[in-house]
This record gives sequence, structure tokens and C-alpha cells, in this order.
Amino acid sequence: MIELKNVSFSYGKDAILQDFSHIFPTRGTVALMGESGKGKTTLLRLLCGLEKPLSGQVINGFTKTAYAFQEPRLIPWLSCKENINFVLSDHEKEQNIAASVLEKVELSHCEDMLPTALSGGMKQRLSLARAMATGADLLLLDEPFTGLDQELKVRIAARIKAANPTGLTVLVTHDPADAALLGARTLTFTPSGLVPYPPQ
Repeated sequence: MIELKNVSFSYGKDAILQDFSHIFPTRGTVALMGESGKGKTTLLRLLCGLEKPLSGQVINGFTKTAYAFQEPRLIPWLSCKENINFVLSDHEKEQNIAASVLEKVELSHCEDMLPTALSGGMKQRLSLARAMATGADLLLLDEPFTGLDQELKVRIAARIKAANPTGLTVLVTHDPADAALLGARTLTFTPSGLVPYPPQ
């Protein structure tokens, strides 16, 4: 379970969250929707501890958190395989997890390539593979299907679901169809809380 209790957060004078409270489930998939630039990504950053609330609490009961950012944020001088190994323990590297997740995102043929040689959609898949490789029970995904065509979205969505079957996945998306691919419960972000989508 992860809970936000009366959380407030702002960038300078711009209030993003105001006395925000929500309890997320312990498992399943939740999709956050709403206007661009209003705080959905900030909420993900608060959930994983990259941002700290000005007031209130974020209580995270999960064991491990992984985050696939909206921009892939790959290490440009490391190969695809090395980008994945970067987040793994020595024991996990020995299990060749990198090769397994690269296969799941259909990038096996790119194992030794640098990110600079990849298209935008391929970089996005590599970012997803790196998050999936960690075995996290809290998986945070910011616009995970950017640059992917519909057939590829369907295949990758199934593999994302399989990567975290007993934990919680929270994604930000602008497309209800993408949320549906992951079987997500869809909520609308507001500065004071999350409400059912579409808003009433």
C-alpha cells in the first residue's frame, strides 16, 4: 500500500498539490489522467521519493520502486544491456536478466548498441525494460507508450502486466485506450485528490 496524507507541494508560488490525500491499492494498475502540466508527473515523483512534500506524509509500504520516466533518461555511453545491468545487483547480472527483458521489449538485436543509435520508440522500450528488470513491486510509468505503434503497444502492455503481477503499477497517460491496454483503474488528477474518470 502507498498512502498520501494531507500532502501539499509547490514549485515556488505555483501550488501543485493542496492537502492531497489518497490511498492506493496494494496491487493492480492505476492510470492517472488530467490536463498537461498540472501535477501528474509530480505526483509520481512524490510516490517514489524524488520530491518531498512541503507538508503531509507519503507512506510507502512497498519493498522496491522502479520508475520509467517520460524521457527515457538512458546512460548514453552504456550499451542497451549495460543500461539494464546498471540497476541490477551482481547476482542479478549473473542471471542474465538483461537479455530476458530486452527480449520482452523486442530489443534483443540491440543488446550491444548505444542508446544514440536507437529510435525514440526503441529508447522508450529500453527505459521500460530497465524498470521491469528490477522486479519492483511498485512500478511507476510516465507516458510509457510514447513512440510505439498500436500493435507494439498491445504486446508491450501484456509484458508490463506480467512483470508486476502481485504489486502495484501506477501510470500517467493522456490516452484512455493506453490505460485500457493495462487493465487500469482510471482516475483524474486534481490538486486536492484523485476522482473517478471521467470527472462528473
